[in-house]
Amino acid sequence: MWINLRAGASREATNIILRGIRIIILAAVAVVCNAVRAAAGLTVTVAPNQLGIPDDIRTVYQQQRIDPTLDQTVCCPKCFTLHSRPIPWLCEWRETPRAWKCNTPLWKTQNTSRGTKMVPDRLYTTQRLDAWLEFFLGRQEIEDALQRTHTQAPAPLGGTMSDVFDSPAWAYTRSYRQTPYHLVFALYIDWFNPYTNKIAGKVISCGAIVLYCLSLPPEIRYLPENVFVVGLTPPPSMPDFVSISHILNPHVDDILRYDSASSPRR
Repeated sequence: MWINLRAGASREATNIILRGIRIIILAAVAVVCNAVRAAAGLTVTVAPNQLGIPDDIRTVYQQQRIDPTLDQTVCCPKCFTLHSRPIPWLCEWRETPRAWKCNTPLWKTQNTSRGTKMVPDRLYTTQRLDAWLEFFLGRQEIEDALQRTHTQAPAPLGGTMSDVFDSPAWAYTRSYRQTPYHLVFALYIDWFNPYTNKIAGKVISCGAIVLYCLSLPPEIRYLPENVFVVGLTPPPSMPDFVSISHILNPHVDDILRYDSASSPRR
């Protein structure tokens, strides 16, 4: 996992390394078995599946129960309207009741080994908040950090503000933060070029939608393992100030399910 998550190797490169490690270990085991057979006359065989060495990083994630639960929704390439099944051929969104329909095709043809078939043109991939919260709150270091910040005294009135904890806005949420598990999040959205601007003439934008838990202390708040990546907007274009709501509204509704001061969730 370190190779993929920390060193930044792609899934394909990580799988090649895993297979190489598997071959090396199998060769070492075979040498030991041959030595035992030559020295003691014993026949020792070890099947590759007995070693439990995976050759795909996804197997490792599943075994460690850290594989994210992802959902994919058909997304209009032009207006970013999300479509559930049954999916129409053309996008039917209107900016106003009297406006023209978007009418952007939602399907495209794709060549496969069995011939051409129709597939969605754009997919919007998101991570499930419920599954991530279970992982997030199931870690002891997170629980300890939330306990510390819940009892932390705010800065005196007129004092220096070094973090959101010292701000009047944070004091305003005190009535909501009845327990350490009444969490406060900040929404962050930014667009980037997945090709890192290395290809001339390629103007491609992919948007990252991220939630930061402001209830965590600042020294661990922005660590990758403590950040919830809500989703990535499908390239190549970015939504405007109107169509961004098509992407955000489902997540806002999902978060509002937790907005219950009388019923804290863990």
